[in-house]
Amino acid sequence: MYGAFQRSVGVVTPVSRAAAIETTLAVEPGSKVEETERAKRSAPSTAAGSLGSTLPESASVRISPVGTSMTTMAQFQNNSYFFGISGLQNYGLLNDPSLPPAIVAAGAWSAASAEAIYNDVVRLFRQLQLQSNGVIDARASMTMALSPTLEAWLDKANQFGLTARKLIASNYPNLTIKTAVQYGQQFGGELIQFICNEVQGNRTAEAAFTEKMRAHAVVVGHSSWSQKKSAGTFGTVIYQPFAIASMTGA
Repeated sequence: MYGAFQRSVGVVTPVSRAAAIETTLAVEPGSKVEETERAKRSAPSTAAGSLGSTLPESASVRISPVGTSMTTMAQFQNNSYFFGISGLQNYGLLNDPSLPPAIVAAGAWSAASAEAIYNDVVRLFRQLQLQSNGVIDARASMTMALSPTLEAWLDKANQFGLTARKLIASNYPNLTIKTAVQYGQQFGGELIQFICNEVQGNRTAEAAFTEKMRAHAVVVGHSSWSQKKSAGTFGTVIYQPFAIASMTGA
């Protein structure tokens, strides 16, 4: 069972800055129809920056509360896809209790050779095969997810000029490498996940949400306006936990 979580943020903007703000809002989650709302002002009547002014302000001091609130909501949802929501049966890709136990790397990649790094990846794929009873093979569409810091070590080269990245690509032709900083924040160290994107036509996992973002009605005050935005998340729903192998200690 997975629980949904709703998050709301609000912004309040002085009238003096409303003229510089343009908001593009989706009419319905997933809809391609968009409505654009732009505040219009007549000829300026007061000095720039004062209350009621419509003169453009300096770009160095202008702040868009609309953009700030949208960024806040996007960061919240992105974080929920990795870690879920604490206190609910709402889990992320990194902490779902249904995930199989992680194996441990032979050693830290910072001190490992290109061959040692490649061998760790082979062990990780072998773990994926064991979990799937051999259903997943090396030609399957897969994703290797790790932190940007750890990805840098994939470019270590051996005495023949072959990097760990090239060795991996030559043996797993349909593997895509993705990075996210969250993989360097778990378990007090680095985490790597080897994910088979789908097994026998069925998706392995999905970042799910109830609403991507809802923009509520604008409330007009005496010298400001405010607007609430809300979104809901299910975290990451993992349909086939066996298709995800994890490794720590790299």
